Amino acid sequence: MMLPSHLLATLIVCALLALVRPMPRREWLLALAFGVVIDLDHLLQMPAYVATHGLAEMTPAAISAWGAAWQGFMHTPWALALVLPAVFVFRSPVPLVFWALHMVQDFVVARHLVVFGSPLEWAIDLALLGVLSALAWHDHTRHGRGASLRAHVLARVAMALPRR
Repeated sequence: MMLPSHLLATLIVCALLALVRPMPRREWLLALAFGVVIDLDHLLQMPAYVATHGLAEMTPAAISAWGAAWQGFMHTPWALALVLPAVFVFRSPVPLVFWALHMVQDFVVARHLVVFGSPLEWAIDLALLGVLSALAWHDHTRHGRGASLRAHVLARVAMALPRR
């Protein structure tokens, strides 16, 4: 369930940054990579889970109960060995900022404030979606120049190719 929270928080921070300065396509992609996609490291824990639990224990309850053991390399301080060089290679603080955002969500919010899959988590995701929608609408009214809201948002997050 954390995937929607990571995605929405990443997009909100990007939208807020875009209010201050342009966010090129590369920075949007870096933000998504270090704010959301790093969760793919959980899949690296699958062999250890199967080895310790067996295939019969591949139920949602058993998988959730394994908790922090699902955290992979990108969820440890060792991830800085990849994050910090990315800051220098891409000449951007985006990898560090969005990795840190992800870590705060996983190790502060998810561990101490919100129960995974709870109604509160769903409410937070709805609130994040509302904030993101408001930011998109605000940006569209200021800079939309006649484009539809959808086209404007896609262009702003640099996922749509410019028309020629």
